[in-house]
Amino acid sequence: MTSLRSLLGESGRVAFANRASSLVVVAVTAATCLLALATAGRSAATESAVVASIDRAGSRLIVVTSASPEDRPPPDFVRRATALADVDWALAVGPAIDVRNAAVSAAAAVPARAMYGDPPPDLRLLAGRWPAQGEVIVSSAVAPQLGLTAAAGSLVATDGKGSWDVVGTFEAEGALTDLDRVVLLGPDRDQSVGVLYAVASTPQSVAPVSRLLRQIADVRDPTTLSVTTSDELVELSAVVTGQLGVVARQQASGAMAAGLIFTAVTLYASIGARRRDFGRRRALGASRSALVVLVVGQAMWPALVGVALGTAGGLAVVARITGGQPPVPFTAAVSVLAVISAVVASVPAALAAAMRDPVQILRVP
Repeated sequence: MTSLRSLLGESGRVAFANRASSLVVVAVTAATCLLALATAGRSAATESAVVASIDRAGSRLIVVTSASPEDRPPPDFVRRATALADVDWALAVGPAIDVRNAAVSAAAAVPARAMYGDPPPDLRLLAGRWPAQGEVIVSSAVAPQLGLTAAAGSLVATDGKGSWDVVGTFEAEGALTDLDRVVLLGPDRDQSVGVLYAVASTPQSVAPVSRLLRQIADVRDPTTLSVTTSDELVELSAVVTGQLGVVARQQASGAMAAGLIFTAVTLYASIGARRRDFGRRRALGASRSALVVLVVGQAMWPALVGVALGTAGGLAVVARITGGQPPVPFTAAVSVLAVISAVVASVPAALAAAMRDPVQILRVP
């Protein structure tokens, strides 16, 4: 019995010998991939860019605020929040106190909060280092108000109950823009958490993470915790993903259907023109299944070449139009579906070639 490997190898040689039909399959498959990526791929790239923009605007941000000064979460609340599977990062700050420049008694007072947790990407260190206990880092936006021209000096509480050495400056952006108006003190184990900022991994995980944060806050009365999320942005992200996803699927389906029809017609015509060749193979002992594999292979090999050319061209078109690229899973799915479409399109022609009577085909009038 002829092995599958030898049949596929033979189909490749036959496909190369029948250049006309193979070139048509290459062209149709390449055009299918190019069209799918240039239309549906562009929609997918736009979807990714829009959703990423919404996410950057804060759709995944969760803010937990304690309304009770006597029942606030402990400092290790941030550690438990960070350990949650669907949380990208978390940062907590303590209750606000007023501080001023120790060397300039007339300097304005600004709010200060103790910081708990590792600095997230939205806190950017400009100079110096992050503070330890007894130290402070100053926002670049409030440094002029404190009369500071460099990351040095010291601050004191306006009530005289503490002093801190300045060890750096920072800038807050993105989800933590509010912290650009305060100075951050080193962690104080004796204090509690006033506000927790947490960013969920996806907009869809915001609701379950919000519920978990209430449960792990370690307060006597969880109803005193205020949990704020950007519900409108979460809903917008879901709507955008759904609408653009439907458009992309419809466009890709249309391109694949057109490619399948053209490939089926081309292969059926090619098999009809070569019916005597298949009749000879049957007369020489080739099985029907072997003929099916030969015909399917003659579609698969040119389709692989067409997919490579069409995918490269489609990605170039999308990059030229949108300046970005569709997601890798989408591109891979289009490529795989294009090959599968070519294989499926070859099945009717393969069955027609396998089911014909070799005696009738080879009979000489």
